[in-house]
Amino acid sequence: MEGDYAVKRAEIEAQQHEKNIRRLIGRHRAMTGASGTVSDVGSNLTSLIDIEQQGAIDAALIRYEGSLGRWRGESQRDILQAGARSTRVGSYLGAGSTILGGASEFDWKRTPKAVPPPYPTGSKKKLFY
Repeated sequence: MEGDYAVKRAEIEAQQHEKNIRRLIGRHRAMTGASGTVSDVGSNLTSLIDIEQQGAIDAALIRYEGSLGRWRGESQRDILQAGARSTRVGSYLGAGSTILGGASEFDWKRTPKAVPPPYPTGSKKKLFY
């Protein structure tokens, strides 16, 4: 989710940056037009192209940062999932070790004691009617 958020945030920032560049170009054209020069020829055109190219590069870098954020989020997810798998396997191994350790402590050669009957053997009393 963090990765998706990073990409969405970067896309919004890139769109805002592109909008700001369009505003800057519009202001530049308005100022050069107000001064009486033509903005779409010569050095004025070159400066507009430079502004637009730099704006496109900046927007691409913002989007790239968003994709890096997605990559970081996915990497973090993979690390946490690997840790969870490791913990789960470790718990199974620990349980098996406990069972085997308990079984090794048991005296397998001794005969179990007989379970005594629920009533005395020499008694002539009826327990059930």
